[in-house]
Amino acid sequence: MNFPMSRSWKKASLTVVTLGVAAAIAMANPAASTPVGAGSSGTTGFGRNAALSQTSGHINWLVPSDGPYPTIHKGDDIAIYVSISRQRVTIFRGMQVIYTMVASTGIDDANGDGTPHGTFYIQRQRGTFFYAPGEKEGARYWVSWLHHGEYLFHSVPVDRENHIIVSEAMKLGHEASHGCVRLTVPDAHWFYQNIPYHARVMIGE
Repeated sequence: MNFPMSRSWKKASLTVVTLGVAAAIAMANPAASTPVGAGSSGTTGFGRNAALSQTSGHINWLVPSDGPYPTIHKGDDIAIYVSISRQRVTIFRGMQVIYTMVASTGIDDANGDGTPHGTFYIQRQRGTFFYAPGEKEGARYWVSWLHHGEYLFHSVPVDRENHIIVSEAMKLGHEASHGCVRLTVPDAHWFYQNIPYHARVMIGE
């Protein structure tokens, strides 16, 4: 099995997603202009994620973000758009939005842990679990999109024993990672099982 690389590195400067792409996404998904916490279904939370707690405001990292998952067929034109400002991952089939996920991207700080902006492609490396001793955390269901195991889509963090780190999972929906894109556990599982190699990944505001 291939494992992601442990990271404590500076992030490279990469091409920003063009305004044309952002405009196309806005036209295809008008709900994307709604603020964080207002889902595409018009309910509280991301899409139909009923787990946006009415008391704590925390996203439930153990349930799907947007109801039942779509079926992806071989040959479908699949693309992924990651919105840093909204902390959402939107899955497209062609120009049609088929699913929206709550996410946590990188903390844009002096350590250079922000999530790179630009256009990338899903790589061959993926797996069901990893643990990075240097970061003292790992994740379930990871899929690489840059530098062959360095930048990933994956679940909320887990410890060495594959137990969810609750203090980190509670940050879902806010910038929290070292540059990867965190998802709920079932979202990460579906992503790992269904998103095809070389699907386009666009990351912008």
